[in-house]
Amino acid sequence: MGTCCSKDDADKLEAVESKAHERDRGGFLDVVPTAPETPVVEESAPAPRDGEFIIVLDKTNGERLGMDVDHEDGRTLAVDAITGGLIQKWNEEHPDKALKPKDRIVEVNGLRGDVLQLVDECKKPKVLKIYVKRESAH
Repeated sequence: MGTCCSKDDADKLEAVESKAHERDRGGFLDVVPTAPETPVVEESAPAPRDGEFIIVLDKTNGERLGMDVDHEDGRTLAVDAITGGLIQKWNEEHPDKALKPKDRIVEVNGLRGDVLQLVDECKKPKVLKIYVKRESAH
C-alpha cells in the first residue's frame, strides 16, 4: 500500500482495513465486512409443511407458555385456550402468526408425532421452535 493523504486519513483507512477482509477480483478490490462481534446463529431447520407456520418462544427465563391444550390424537397438541404468558406476548407482537384456539402444535424443537415428547419439550426452560398447523376454515 502506498502513501496517501494526511495522517488522519491514513488512520481512518487503517481502521477500515482492520475491520474488513480484502479480496482482489479481476483488478477490482472488494471490501467485505467481517462478521459481527456477536455472531447470529441460524439453525438449519426444515421449512414448515403446507398449512404450517413457526413460532419461536424464549422460555429460558422460566416464564410459562400460557395455553391449555388437548392431546386426544396422541400426535399433536390441540390448542384449547390462550391464558397469557409467552404465547399472549407472541400473539400481541406477531398478529399474523398468532396462536389461536383450534390450532395444532405439530412439532417442537424437531420432535414430531409423539404427544408426550411435545409436552415434555414445552416444559423445558429453553428456546422453543414450534410448528403450528392452522385448522382450515371451511
